[in-house]
Amino acid sequence: MNRGHPEDHNRLSWWFPKLSSYIPTPETRIIRYAGEDLIKLLDGEIPEGFDILLADITQARYEVGWPMLLKAITGLDAQMR
Repeated sequence: MNRGHPEDHNRLSWWFPKLSSYIPTPETRIIRYAGEDLIKLLDGEIPEGFDILLADITQARYEVGWPMLLKAITGLDAQMR
């Protein structure tokens, strides 16, 4: 199985749109992040593009409201940006 492929059926971006058209699902936003690796945050550095990610999350929060679940997808799954 090639998890780096956009048509990988394990990806949220593949199955969620199909699922949500058949059953009730919570209001959901998929926010893509094309900035530098977030691991830099652990070293106290702010990765390039992080400010855009925070702005996108804030905008989604205003659209969806509280409570809000934030799920981070990392590794090969995050390559589809």
